[in-house]
Amino acid sequence: MEGRLRSSLNVSVGVNGQFDGEIEAKKVMISGRVDGTIDAERLEIVSTGRVTGEIKVTELVIEPGGQFSGTSQIKEAGESAPRQLTHTSSAQQPTEVNDTDNGSDSDKDASLRVDPSIAV
Repeated sequence: MEGRLRSSLNVSVGVNGQFDGEIEAKKVMISGRVDGTIDAERLEIVSTGRVTGEIKVTELVIEPGGQFSGTSQIKEAGESAPRQLTHTSSAQQPTEVNDTDNGSDSDKDASLRVDPSIAV
């Protein structure tokens, strides 16, 4: 299937399902293959799921065996604009990832430490 799917409810792509395009929904569960953009409160990629592209989510769950390749933006609960997180895996030292939110002073010191030697 190809196109743009928008729903205020949950969307599921089955084990044999393939979707190319944009998905916007409350909760998205991927058991098959998606290539494109996903914007959701919660994204679950189960063990047979494969996602390639860009995701913008509040919650991200990837089961063992599930695969994600692309860029991600993590949205705060109730936040309309997502925070951009980046990771550079070529560094030998842990990479610091800072919150790039331009609006709120409450999260200015928030950061995430990523150790590139740990397999995710």
